[in-house]
Amino acid sequence: MNTFDVYRLPPTSDGTFGCMFFEGKPYCLTLEPHEPHQAGSFVYKPYHSPKFDKVVYMTQDIPGHTFEEVHIGNFVQNTDGCLLLGSGLGNLGSQMMIVNSETTFNRFMALNSDQPEITINFHDWKAND
Repeated sequence: MNTFDVYRLPPTSDGTFGCMFFEGKPYCLTLEPHEPHQAGSFVYKPYHSPKFDKVVYMTQDIPGHTFEEVHIGNFVQNTDGCLLLGSGLGNLGSQMMIVNSETTFNRFMALNSDQPEITINFHDWKAND
């Protein structure tokens, strides 16, 4: 089973940005809602998302959250409570965003194509880490 670690920065008005690591190396950037779910380790499984009409990874293991997906999007408004992937940061006017989300998501799905489940460990930023 592939395991990923997401290290979150403190939330901003543009969302909660972070960096996803795979096998100890930076893999991509992440974007979550202003108030992301709790830190912890969660199992995600392939799921056909009716909203996106494609297979994504989804978990129902997070208390208080249902159908949290890893999917495509650039802005905090696209998160719908979920985890977005991108390869860099950008901005549109004064709003920060992640960029190249579709390409990054497709690369993530290809990496996990033979995985019936993956684990994502979420870590909150601490001032002295």
